[in-house]
Amino acid sequence: MDFVEILKTASTTITQVGLKVIGAIVLWFVGRWLIGIAIRIASSGLRNRRVEATIITYVGSAISVTLNIILNCRDFGLLRD
Repeated sequence: MDFVEILKTASTTITQVGLKVIGAIVLWFVGRWLIGIAIRIASSGLRNRRVEATIITYVGSAISVTLNIILNCRDFGLLRD
């Protein structure tokens, strides 16, 4: 392999990896925004039902942890491909 071919291969690889990283970052920000919306919807629904504040906080945390795990697994899967 000559130097020009190595540069072409490196350029292609860097472009592909860069696009995947940018896509994963965008997906993470959108996912975090949607997780926040889901928590607000669940919390307001529970507040309207007059559920105790401690339980509302617990349910919000459980939703946040579960959705963040799913989001991160999805992001790492996107980077792996």
